[in-house]
Amino acid sequence: MHEMAYIVDIIDTVCASAQKAGATKVKQITLNIGAMRDFHQEYIDAYFTHFSKDTLAEGAEVIVNFIPANVRCKCCGAVLPVDLTVKDDAPHCPDHPDSEVELVSGMELAVESIAISRK
Repeated sequence: MHEMAYIVDIIDTVCASAQKAGATKVKQITLNIGAMRDFHQEYIDAYFTHFSKDTLAEGAEVIVNFIPANVRCKCCGAVLPVDLTVKDDAPHCPDHPDSEVELVSGMELAVESIAISRK
């Protein structure tokens, strides 16, 4: 349910950009959303349909690219996937278990592109 506020902000941003570009309609929106945001497609779709009513974005196709979570070992630089199903174990490098890791992907939340119709 945390998706709601973000979807409202995305609709506002998309509509403002489309209006500046002289759009009569937003046809398609592509989003990049990191896996660690724990967004669910069904909520994205439902909130988008509800909150885009009577806007330039009403009826637009929403494409979501879910970006996997990855960390980088600060010791060797290896990029490793994060298993989000394991809640009690912090991600670590198998070759350097005592080394710190830094998040390199998985928290994205961005509009990748907008397709519009113009006057």
